[in-house]
Amino acid sequence: MNWPVFGKYKIVLLFLILFIKPTWIGAQTIIATGIAPLKDNMVKAQQTAIKTALINATKKAIKTVSPFTNLLPQEEMLEFIKSYRLLQEKEMEESYFVEVEAEIDWNTLSKCLDELRIIQSNDGEKILLFFTLPQGIDFKTPLLSFWQRFFLIFNLTPVYEETLYKEQLLNYAFKRGIPFLLNFSLINQSTNKNKWHFVFVVELINTIYHQTIYQTKIEKISSADDIETLIHDVLKFTQDIAYNLAGNLSFWLTNHREKITYFEIIFKNIQNYKTVFTIWERMKKNGISIYIKEISSKRIIYSGKYRGGMPELVNELSGLGFVVEGVKGNTVYLSLQK
Repeated sequence: MNWPVFGKYKIVLLFLILFIKPTWIGAQTIIATGIAPLKDNMVKAQQTAIKTALINATKKAIKTVSPFTNLLPQEEMLEFIKSYRLLQEKEMEESYFVEVEAEIDWNTLSKCLDELRIIQSNDGEKILLFFTLPQGIDFKTPLLSFWQRFFLIFNLTPVYEETLYKEQLLNYAFKRGIPFLLNFSLINQSTNKNKWHFVFVVELINTIYHQTIYQTKIEKISSADDIETLIHDVLKFTQDIAYNLAGNLSFWLTNHREKITYFEIIFKNIQNYKTVFTIWERMKKNGISIYIKEISSKRIIYSGKYRGGMPELVNELSGLGFVVEGVKGNTVYLSLQK
């Protein structure tokens, strides 16, 4: 865009934000505004307004998971801005107004909030997002944007899928190695045209351990008389849910940071005893400590421990040539390649 020129001078940003590149960003950004007193120096007013807007963008990002946005000094909040786009600016009678679209450095922000013990961050694993929403109003766009930002702060990688049925979700996530699933359902039960009676049903599941990390069902009423206010109400209700979910997710991630995994492996249809010990030797050579727990004509069960998480164990077993038939909790169902 063309920068406005006041007299002989072009607008030059303060050194503090000099290296934040103005650019077009696209998805996963935050729009924020900033206002500064105009006084006598219009150049300085614009610079201050942009700086304020970028700080507000970081605050909005943090507020997705925590209502306490004053835990960081304002100057440090600029460190989490990768780039920005100036959407609009306006000189008013006594102030200067700007609106920016800021690209957040989600990974760095996640690590910072982890160090401050506000959240427990992840290692970039994927999470599948699935929505069931009322028809006729575009709730999907704002809700998808909200939840994408929420999980980016946890250093999780959101994957959205709308072509599945609810019954397919766990199997879909498991086959594609997606360890987390958010199932978000918004239902309107109102028969009154002047009132919205919403039922929120939210589940956060770990697909590897088959554990429900968070689950809630709440009812909320909105008397909004226009779509903009209605969507604002839905986002506010969703934000309240997200604060509770953030605590549960952080607690779960903290408990699963330990890299020692105790597990069971079940084989079916093993034809001879020699194969039982061949399997044991193959795993031992590759650093997987197991012992034989049960042998019968129907199945063989091994127990053991693994230095790493369950997803890594499953991947390693697959790499050793075993066929992963399924995972339930800490039990892995395997078969031999034919």
